[in-house]
Amino acid sequence: MITRREALKLGKETLKTANARRDAEVLLMHLLRESRAELYRNMDKEVPALLLSRYRELLARRLKGHPIQYLTGYREFMGLDFMVTKDVLIPRPETEILVELAMDLIQNKIKAADKKNDIPLITAVDLGTGCGVIAISLAKFLAGIMIYALDVSRAALAVARENARLQGVSDRITFLGGDFLTPLNAKSNYAGIDFLLSNPPYIPSEELAKLSPQVRNFEPHQALDGGGDGLDFYRRIASEAPSYLRPGGWLVVEIGQGQMATVEEILEGSGIFTFFQVAPDLAGIPRVIAAKRGDQ
Repeated sequence: MITRREALKLGKETLKTANARRDAEVLLMHLLRESRAELYRNMDKEVPALLLSRYRELLARRLKGHPIQYLTGYREFMGLDFMVTKDVLIPRPETEILVELAMDLIQNKIKAADKKNDIPLITAVDLGTGCGVIAISLAKFLAGIMIYALDVSRAALAVARENARLQGVSDRITFLGGDFLTPLNAKSNYAGIDFLLSNPPYIPSEELAKLSPQVRNFEPHQALDGGGDGLDFYRRIASEAPSYLRPGGWLVVEIGQGQMATVEEILEGSGIFTFFQVAPDLAGIPRVIAAKRGDQ
């Protein structure tokens, strides 16, 4: 047997990358089910043979490019732990910007209604929910809203349902499978959307081959491929949103770098959006567009 200290050295020497030490720590903590502090408090403790064998296996897979989130099965988002599998896109920090902006808009709507003594039941839809981070974060941090989580992938919906169960919000989200927004048509109590949220596929098809091998070879292309110019989703939402979004409702979508002007132009072409708000990432790059439908 070898000690934890020796196991970390083994991991670093096996991976030989800039993040080798960090990755080795994450994989060992995952297998030990311990925090970083617990790991380092017991560095001279031996690693059981069976666990060491599993550790070597994970290191070998990481060396081949497997995302570490798929190896551990979890990704942190909005301070919450989410289960991830090869069937779902790994959540990115940019999507937290979308959730934070959406929560601000929802809370503002609730406050405005409260002043009038007329608090409506707000309906929010997470289109292309994946592992469910958007819908589940809203359910976890906001009260008084009805949430639908939609995805064409049944496998992704299964992951999202499990995440909702793990976060204790299964009773606050309705999961629906099918193409785009059409699953809502079968819901008898559905009467329109106040907040339509989505982190859609927005990578141009020809650029998929240029993505890092970790993304290109392992994450689901269906969640990445936005068509020839990366804008297929935005054209479709501009076409279909008028049938679903209530007057005064908001569309909040994540966008790729350099897509802001074109996406705004596409949405303006629908003829229903009267106000746009843009949220940048920490580097100042526009990452989220919120578009408000006119009140009429």
